[in-house]
Amino acid sequence: AGWRDVLTAEGASYRLMGGDVPGAEALARPLLESPNVRAAAEAAAVVGPALALQGRIADAVAVADRGIDLAISLPEDYLDTGQYLFHKLVALVDDGQVMLAEELVVAALDDLPPQADAFTRAFMTLSLGRILALRGRHASATRWFREAAAGYRSVRRLGFEAWAFAGLAGSLAHLGDVEGAEAAAARGLGRDDHPIRVGTAEMQRSTAWVHVARGDLDAAADALDAAAGRGLAASEVVHAGHALHDLLRIGRVDRVRDRLDRLAQRTDSTVLGVYADHAAAVRDGDRAALEHVAERFESLGCDLAAAEVWSEVARCDGASQDRRAAAAGRRATALAARCEGARSPLLPEMPAHALSERELQIARLAARGENRPAIAQSLVISRRTVDSHLQRVYRKLGVTSRQALAEALTESGQI
Repeated sequence: AGWRDVLTAEGASYRLMGGDVPGAEALARPLLESPNVRAAAEAAAVVGPALALQGRIADAVAVADRGIDLAISLPEDYLDTGQYLFHKLVALVDDGQVMLAEELVVAALDDLPPQADAFTRAFMTLSLGRILALRGRHASATRWFREAAAGYRSVRRLGFEAWAFAGLAGSLAHLGDVEGAEAAAARGLGRDDHPIRVGTAEMQRSTAWVHVARGDLDAAADALDAAAGRGLAASEVVHAGHALHDLLRIGRVDRVRDRLDRLAQRTDSTVLGVYADHAAAVRDGDRAALEHVAERFESLGCDLAAAEVWSEVARCDGASQDRRAAAAGRRATALAARCEGARSPLLPEMPAHALSERELQIARLAARGENRPAIAQSLVISRRTVDSHLQRVYRKLGVTSRQALAEALTESGQI
């Protein structure tokens, strides 16, 4: 009976890798309570990621933690606890807790001994690549996707290497490196000499951004729609949600409509709930709701998504002279500055609230506490001219006081 449980857990693992997420969970779940600790631990390695893929985040984290405890209780070096940490990271990322996930994986990488299993390290570096991509830091993400690909290749885990190349393609596309993104996508989606089918929807979503980098948003929309469909068919709920939200990010709200809302109702994933609220706010043209969505993305650490939504707020109603819109534009610019040059269709090339050289001169002096007569004397201009410039500065930056002006300039790196 003990060996039957062990072999059943192994079979469930193969089902998961083959893309049968519900079947894998159904086969492995009863084994979590097996008296054979080895079988229970191996079952946890299947049930945890299966739950995360289906958007059952709290349960996935609990199973990952149980897997860690079981692995620790087994003879030394029998099961690597790293795989369970990876599964927990997957669940945290799929919940949108990217700052916590980043903290955990960086600590785990620091603790890995030089002789650590290359397969385990590759999973950690892949996790960090995904986390940084969701944070909007695609230049940093490319480093970790490349390291993950090399690690998987060194142990001939070709299916997982394909995951890494797909992630690399998406990050390079966000950075505008069309040639690099195309090459990475070809190595990811073109790799078919392996049986790994789980995660295909996420691979398709990532590589769809190659079309965005080329400027072909219609082809990108078709690819993202197909990725969402693949994710739903494979019970990869969170991956489908990412693809649907990307449709929104490239301006295809007509293709999303209520799909994200229905999807969010099937999961306890925080980030899918924010995605659904974003879609509803865009559909309804609700400026206040968009501001709330932007703040939630910021709190999660999803800087690029937050910058995109603040940019949408700034463009609401075409109110270019509206102080509220100016403040939103300033926040979008500050957040985008953290994203290492990443761009997307929702982010304008030039912020609408950019200060002229003279306005910036006056703003800096005012932020340092200089009064209007002193500024006028320093720049050899009239007080009326100073007043006029300061009014435009306050309006563009969406501020109403000297203190807020100083904070705005500091935040944007202009002081």
